[in-house]
Amino acid sequence: MNSDKITVKKAAELVNITQHHVRQLLREGKIGGEQDVETGKWIVNKPSLLKFKAADINSQGISGLAKEMRITIKDAVEAVEEDFDCTVISYISSPNSPVSMIDHNDCILLDDLLHSLKQGFPKSTQGKKYKRVCLFLHSGGGILESAIKFVDIIRQYADEYIVIVPLMAKSAATYMVLEADKQYFTTLSELGPVDPIIQSPTKPDLRVPATAIYEFINYWGKEGGPYQRNSTTDSGTAPMDQLLRAKLDEVDPYLLGSYMTALKFSREVIEQALREHAMKGKSDTQIEAALDEFTKAHSSHGYPISFSTLERYGIGEKVEDEARLGSIKLLTTVYQQFMANSNIAKLIGNREENKNITVMPTQPTRQTPTRTSL
Repeated sequence: MNSDKITVKKAAELVNITQHHVRQLLREGKIGGEQDVETGKWIVNKPSLLKFKAADINSQGISGLAKEMRITIKDAVEAVEEDFDCTVISYISSPNSPVSMIDHNDCILLDDLLHSLKQGFPKSTQGKKYKRVCLFLHSGGGILESAIKFVDIIRQYADEYIVIVPLMAKSAATYMVLEADKQYFTTLSELGPVDPIIQSPTKPDLRVPATAIYEFINYWGKEGGPYQRNSTTDSGTAPMDQLLRAKLDEVDPYLLGSYMTALKFSREVIEQALREHAMKGKSDTQIEAALDEFTKAHSSHGYPISFSTLERYGIGEKVEDEARLGSIKLLTTVYQQFMANSNIAKLIGNREENKNITVMPTQPTRQTPTRTSL
């Protein structure tokens, strides 16, 4: 690159302001620069930046930018893209909302976002659209099969798939993290046990964690459960057919028949993700220990597997660089404020556009897909 041309990040360091402030100066024409028509990436004219700084030294100018500037989602996304040299796709959900879980519709939205976005930077060396796609992920989980497809779609578009977890990625979202070529965490980041969600074909709205079914059977059918006493059996334990008849109105029999298959399936896909990506090159003993951590060691579906645990298995890295950490925190805060103010339960987006699932405040169960251009 010409010595008179510098990146936004270098420009920010040179005059001691944030990257967002540099972009604002560029858009307002106060400093010179140009934006790549394909990627949207800004290049700053260094002499014009230094001239602006010198002329502004005795006025509020640069020092007042932070007070005047309103950070947009696009600004915050571009900062992460600069710091991690990638194209960012964001998946942010509100874990307490029933419509926020990972599902098959997310895959359709993802494909649309990757297809419509301009060429990413840096460019692919394998004939794909993007060199490196980074998933900025905050999710309580969902349908494991949907998470598998979600990752596959990213890999069809990109040479490399990386993930940033600012806060949490639980259950099926944990799989999405372990499948990445690189994983980035903060001190607040946590993954969780991969407990697959079972969805009934006869009752589509009924979705139950597989381990919850296991615990149900243990509680109702084994010693100490409500059916232990007054039983007609010699063992003092109610037979399974009695259990099913008594609870048929509450539990779909399909779920009872499929939970073990689901648990076995989740262990298989997590092992593959560890061997091929998150723990590639590690010993069988190390991988088996990590596999148990994610599938067997914890009875709580929400158990927090923090970076201190992940570090023992050599999974991912904690972001220490202040610039990188700052851009992660800023983007997280911008998303949280935007979603809270707009009653958004789930957001999937890129630097240009967000696709949202909105929960209407007067009808909490109603879902309204919307598209927001930024």
